[in-house]
Amino acid sequence: YRDFKIEANLSGADARASISTGLMENGSLQGDGEVRGLYQGDTQINARMNASLPDLAPFGVFAPQLANLHGRMDARGSVTGTLQEPAITGEVTAAELGGDIPGVGLHLKNGRLDVRPKSTTEFQVSGGVDSGDGSLKFAGTASTSGMINMQVDGNRFLAADIPGAKVLISPDIDVVRNEERTTLSGKVRIPSADVNLQKL
Repeated sequence: YRDFKIEANLSGADARASISTGLMENGSLQGDGEVRGLYQGDTQINARMNASLPDLAPFGVFAPQLANLHGRMDARGSVTGTLQEPAITGEVTAAELGGDIPGVGLHLKNGRLDVRPKSTTEFQVSGGVDSGDGSLKFAGTASTSGMINMQVDGNRFLAADIPGAKVLISPDIDVVRNEERTTLSGKVRIPSADVNLQKL
């Protein structure tokens, strides 16, 4: 963090606050909001937040299987209504995502991610990434409880490129995760596979 600044004011049953700070080298976070009718049954809230991270490379330390992570992320959101029944809107977007997975010889590029809230506990998720001359995309929903319902499809996505194997896949699968299990259904075509067992 850098240039961290926070201001708050409490006046009777009402409160206002704002925050601003720099994130990493070029990122930023700004937000402000107000609450009216504290300690009442229908406390009103009105808050906004914007954040920008133009360089995701520092987050590579949290994904040791990735190398040369890069990309940018922007987020905006608002909360209105009451504390008891808040209405959440906004989105988180990431673009120009890329990185290497040395273990399987991949160079991922043109990655994108879009997350939008559907409710206070469920999110709409979509995105994709390119590998080789192919691509992979996904779309569906995820919840704060860990449940996932996602459709994944791709065309000639380079899944491995090492001396012993070069494999292209074209998946068309559904991923469903609930409290009990994760289920994969669909099909994965392999339009091309060059495997040398002696080099594996």
